[in-house]
Amino acid sequence: MNMQKKIKFSLTMAYGVKVRSLSYLREYFDPEKFIEYYLDGRLERWLSAHEYDEMAKAVKAVDINAPDAMSQVCNILGIMYNGDICIKNPAFTRRTYAKKAILKQMTSSKWWINSAARVAFTDDDVKEILGMGYRAIYLCGRKFHIPTEYQNIGYAGICGFIPEIVIDFINREDMLEAGIHFENVVLPSRLNARNIPQSNSLLGYGISLI
Repeated sequence: MNMQKKIKFSLTMAYGVKVRSLSYLREYFDPEKFIEYYLDGRLERWLSAHEYDEMAKAVKAVDINAPDAMSQVCNILGIMYNGDICIKNPAFTRRTYAKKAILKQMTSSKWWINSAARVAFTDDDVKEILGMGYRAIYLCGRKFHIPTEYQNIGYAGICGFIPEIVIDFINREDMLEAGIHFENVVLPSRLNARNIPQSNSLLGYGISLI
């Protein structure tokens, strides 16, 4: 029976070093990149591809929601790191890395890519970002349903999208009184539907459209 050959690949760590062995992973350990690779599954795939199969299984068995999940993974791989490597919200962090990967396919702007935590591709993303306490949300899609219970929030269409907005306010005055502002979107007709042009900034909400 033919065994499928594993394709080896590198992980980019500190100083842009391409890591192809466990010893290099330990030497050039980069906490931020390490968390990214762990959450998006590349670390496990890298271990398996480089025939560290037992370690790959052990890493997969770690409860990602455990407070010491990253410490467990570091111990499995023999990485000595005494800093804070706790993942406060694994699901949100994992989704942020997934959004970064999508944004890299859409734009070369590092600013947008680095703002992935605040970028929404779906209505669920909007709710999750609001739940995390962000007051500026970038909308990357054709249509979004915006909740009205969150006040003093700024929304802006990005990456060439001018999304259609669905929101339950009766009139524009109520919307503005709630402190909800939009840029580069299409609002419902009762809210004076029009394309709201993209400007340099939405003051007070941390949105910078550059």
